[in-house]
Amino acid sequence: MVRDLDLGVVKERPYLGVANVGFDGVANELGNSTRLNLGSLTYLYGGLKAFAGWKDVTFTVTVDGKGTSFPGWFVAVGNVGQYGGGLRICPEARVDDGLLDVVTLGGPPPSVSRPHSSARSGART
Repeated sequence: MVRDLDLGVVKERPYLGVANVGFDGVANELGNSTRLNLGSLTYLYGGLKAFAGWKDVTFTVTVDGKGTSFPGWFVAVGNVGQYGGGLRICPEARVDDGLLDVVTLGGPPPSVSRPHSSARSGART
């Protein structure tokens, strides 16, 4: 059976999965670049290192022609529900529903711990 799949495009490069920018991207880059053998703690290491050096960032996101700007932590756009070791960042995303799901996290630093724990289960607060 052949079926159409939703494809995201960033800077003319197509992708399946989740594209992200912000804190989680920095944490992933720092975790992946470490020479330490941390196994499943690699992303946690990257996250702690990213958190220690995080500066305020303002994102501008446009969805269906409607734009908004906000200070925050990340923007993720996906056509699948999870990424990064099983984190359910876009729990309702489907690869063939004709939509890309947009998830944002804004606010002051204390809010970063709450979404991470709910992302494991896919719960929304």
